[in-house]
Amino acid sequence: MGHALTGAAIVLALSTAGAALAAPAGAGPFAFTGARLGMSLQAWRSLPFPGKASPGVRAACSGDPGIGRNAGLEPTAAQRKAGEVVCGYIARYGRYVLAQGIRPAAKRKPVVVHYLFTGGRLTGIRYRTSRDAFDKVAGRLKAAYGPPDAVLRDQVQTELGKLDRVRMSWAAPSGSAVLTDPADARLDLVVELSSRGAKG
Repeated sequence: MGHALTGAAIVLALSTAGAALAAPAGAGPFAFTGARLGMSLQAWRSLPFPGKASPGVRAACSGDPGIGRNAGLEPTAAQRKAGEVVCGYIARYGRYVLAQGIRPAAKRKPVVVHYLFTGGRLTGIRYRTSRDAFDKVAGRLKAAYGPPDAVLRDQVQTELGKLDRVRMSWAAPSGSAVLTDPADARLDLVVELSSRGAKG
């Protein structure tokens, strides 16, 4: 897989129980729990939920009727301007519609994943998780994509003061993967997979 330095995107991928993180050999698309960059929105909607099976969980996207703000699928102003559609998994509890996370391990907190579509194609996959997942997530990225093509170290201002930050990046002709920890003042590790040309 060809490697080149990516921009300031933050990307990472985590495998969940029964769903492996993988990218095909060569220049194939990056993937996360069965969702491959470049796939159609219709194909993504047809995928099974990549977590513990539940009859109440379903795929949904911004603009779908009856979603509401609690589902966490509201696009940002930048995403709206870029024509991006934000998708994820939801479940209805009475009159409430809530985002559903994918549990990376039996004792870990579920992670809410957002799938970004532009022009009907999957161009980005993003989520944030706690910093204590760094070693496992970085290990899975290295196992799937090889050593990072760049490792950048700097500092970020947080609620605890300035902390050391690390950013690992991978790239291929089809897109990029970057892991940044911590990503921001919230001290979270943020994850994103981006296809080439996608804006993070």
